Amino acid sequence: TGGNYWSKYDPPSEGCRDSDNNRTCDAAYVFNSVVDSLPWVTENAWSAPPPDGIAPTIAAVTPTGFINSAAAVISAGYSDAGGSGIDQSSVTVTLDGAVMAGCTVTGASVSCPVSGLNNGAHTTGITVSDGAGNSVSFQGGFSVDVTLPVVSNMLPGGIIVSDAVTVSADYSDSGSGIDPATVRVLLDGMELNGCAVTASGVTCPAVVAATGTHTLTVDATDKAGNRAQVYGSFIKMQSDLAGPLITNIQPAGLLRATSTVISADYSDVPSGVDPASVTVIFNGQRLPGCSATASRGDCPVPGLPEAAA
Repeated sequence: TGGNYWSKYDPPSEGCRDSDNNRTCDAAYVFNSVVDSLPWVTENAWSAPPPDGIAPTIAAVTPTGFINSAAAVISAGYSDAGGSGIDQSSVTVTLDGAVMAGCTVTGASVSCPVSGLNNGAHTTGITVSDGAGNSVSFQGGFSVDVTLPVVSNMLPGGIIVSDAVTVSADYSDSGSGIDPATVRVLLDGMELNGCAVTASGVTCPAVVAATGTHTLTVDATDKAGNRAQVYGSFIKMQSDLAGPLITNIQPAGLLRATSTVISADYSDVPSGVDPASVTVIFNGQRLPGCSATASRGDCPVPGLPEAAA
């Protein structure tokens, strides 16, 4: 600033030299043999913008929320509306309080790759300054979850005889939690409708008319994107209206010993025998210590007195 107010488009009368006599200013005015070196020689130089007092802005910071990988790229965009521009040497990115190295910095963004992240929460920080020294900082964070959901207690299993069944399963996730919107249940490859879905389990009504083996699939994804698919099966048989058949009960007749093993064979069509239901009664008392399979039961009996059982 300062000096006579003139530009190269002004007439010499405003205080300048007109070297080529074209009636417009060409050079600074000489006053009493002293050059006035302060006049504006650029058109409208007096209207130069004011100093930059506006701090940059930071946006588009990633990652946020949950991620399902131990590797990530910490990145952000930024801009400066004040006019002085981003000072790229000022850009700093921190992860869990430590300054990150190996970052790629431009006038509009920064990106920093990282690997070996532990499961759990992490904090990020970004600081940017402009050419006028105005600074801005951002604090954020994200969480790593690389653990698959756990699906359990899938039903039905074993043998069923009813056409109407309820397909159900429980699930859990130690990290981000199950996203109920992702839960799907398939029976013989077809997705079941009308399911009741919560954050911890699902139940679906179904009709199974055909006999034979049927497959179940429960598909669940957590909020970080980790997906678990668990498979099961059951057998549909015709209605079982008859009880099991018990044969070959031993011992029989005269026993020449004071101890023995009471045993029996059994079978059942179509549903089979439940080994947990096998009970042996001797002299009106339930025998302890018995072992049972799907086709045979054995119970040791020591200390028998001489008498007819």
